[in-house]
Amino acid sequence: LLLDRLFGAELHWIDTTDPYADAVQVRLDALEQAARDAGRRPWQIRLPGRTGALAAAAAVGLADELAAQCAEPPGLVCLAAGSGLTAAGLLAGFAAAGLVTQVLAISVQQPESFIRPLILRRAEEAAALLGREARIDPSRLVVDDRFIDPGYGLSSPTSLAALKVAGRAGGLVLDPAYTAKALAGLIGRLGEGSIEAGAGVVFVHTGGAPGLFAQSAAIAQSLGDSAAS
Repeated sequence: LLLDRLFGAELHWIDTTDPYADAVQVRLDALEQAARDAGRRPWQIRLPGRTGALAAAAAVGLADELAAQCAEPPGLVCLAAGSGLTAAGLLAGFAAAGLVTQVLAISVQQPESFIRPLILRRAEEAAALLGREARIDPSRLVVDDRFIDPGYGLSSPTSLAALKVAGRAGGLVLDPAYTAKALAGLIGRLGEGSIEAGAGVVFVHTGGAPGLFAQSAAIAQSLGDSAAS
């Protein structure tokens, strides 16, 4: 919101915290029509909406990049899943390339019963949009929703612990509510033995580092500091 205000964006508020709520689409459609009536040429971007397939298609390039860079195809790719579109693009890309790589999507917002069908559908749509033949195998997608708590956009003890591990073991900066929850999920699944020994694992960092500073007090407390500097 700070950057939105800095860049002079016109902000509109909707009385819901659910990005999938019908009220969101209704309001966006009304704003789009108002812009058209004013002679403008708006482009509506809503990841759960009709632009979702386009966003997923962009992530197909990530699968292509991994396939080109890895001497052997990774056995598993782990990432955070909010809208699930990056996971969908990876599924589509791996399928189009004929790879049997499994995608582990650690949900940071929605239950598995909701987000899994959405990811599979978006993967099909992304492949079709790019004109790439791909048979999406549902068994290649694993969704783990055990790391959402205490809620969307909020850190957790396990995510803060994973954030610390990433920083101190690899100099990797994660954010506490998204990528750190994904790493916490990966660490948890490795610990419980649900990931096959010897499988080549790739962790995808999808960004979000500014979130680190938004929750600096909680992070500092987890590190044993009295206050964030």
